Amino acid sequence: MGFSLDGLSSSLFYIELIGTPLIDTVGFFCRAQIQCRLMPSQLAFMALIERLWKVGARFYYDYKTVPCVNRQLYEEARRGIAFSRYIEFLVISLSDGIDVKINGITKMVRSISNCPYKLQTLIEDQGLDCVFGHRDHKKRYLAV
Repeated sequence: MGFSLDGLSSSLFYIELIGTPLIDTVGFFCRAQIQCRLMPSQLAFMALIERLWKVGARFYYDYKTVPCVNRQLYEEARRGIAFSRYIEFLVISLSDGIDVKINGITKMVRSISNCPYKLQTLIEDQGLDCVFGHRDHKKRYLAV
């Protein structure tokens, strides 16, 4: 089958918006966080954080790059806090996509889960387009 360690490694991460995008003079300003599917209670979590830290793995997005793990995230992970990497980006329209990629734990640069992600689809998937509540009537909580 099409099993790939690179694909598995990159799929451990996904992007989540922090609130709705803000209209800017040239498009939409977005605040987001890159999350990890592994929880601090799982044995593989700290092994992943250690590996990201030691190899200097990086996230790439919007012509920018940031280390996957900086000292603060490393210390938070050691204290049992879930992985969350804050990023900001700008898109011209809601139909534009954001593509977050990872490199360092993969043989080549790979997109993380669901990326490239069209901004409008990301907004809808998170329920941020539901001004008067969600279609399924469940409460949603966003991390700040």
